[in-house]
Amino acid sequence: MTGRMEVVGRVSGQRRWSDAGKLEILAEAFRPGVGVCDVIARREVSSSLIYTWRKQLREGKLAGVVP
Repeated sequence: MTGRMEVVGRVSGQRRWSDAGKLEILAEAFRPGVGVCDVIARREVSSSLIYTWRKQLREGKLAGVVP
């Protein structure tokens, strides 16, 4: 068997997000008319992180104000 195979996958490994980065993603994800799934795919972030960050923001554990 000869040929070429291309493997396309998600970013692996652990990344660190700044509070400003988290807030930017949250603002984008929960903007009216924008689908959270679209932001997840575009930003390559898991859905669980989006909702964890939103909970942290509500509890005052995430510094800043949503832009």
